[in-house]
Amino acid sequence: MSVVDTLGMVGEILSWIGLGIGLPLWIVALLVRAGDGRWLPVDVVVVPEGDRILARWFAAGETHERPLTAREFHGADRSMEPRTGFVSEKRPSRLRFEARRPVVHECFVIGFTLTIIGVLSLLLSFLPMIVG
Repeated sequence: MSVVDTLGMVGEILSWIGLGIGLPLWIVALLVRAGDGRWLPVDVVVVPEGDRILARWFAAGETHERPLTAREFHGADRSMEPRTGFVSEKRPSRLRFEARRPVVHECFVIGFTLTIIGVLSLLLSFLPMIVG
């Protein structure tokens, strides 16, 4: 078995792994992103109210509010200063403090990377047919 045949075999195996895992993961991440819609930045005011801490923001002509989770309050700087949040364009009553969901972004990056590796490996697997 020659080096070219070995490279072709390795390319074929990597293409199955890259395209078999990466392409579905990438497509699912794209679909989730599309279904999630755009998230627009807004100014969020943090207001203590009794034993709760509320986040208030203005979007789509209305004022919205929700309690902050402990992770959201402690994860920032624990100050009552206004901060930037992101609201869903479809449902302005939904608020988060990240521009995008970290899990979806990670799935997108991993899926895209594996898909590129799969495509390059697929091209590598054709090497024995071209050379031989």
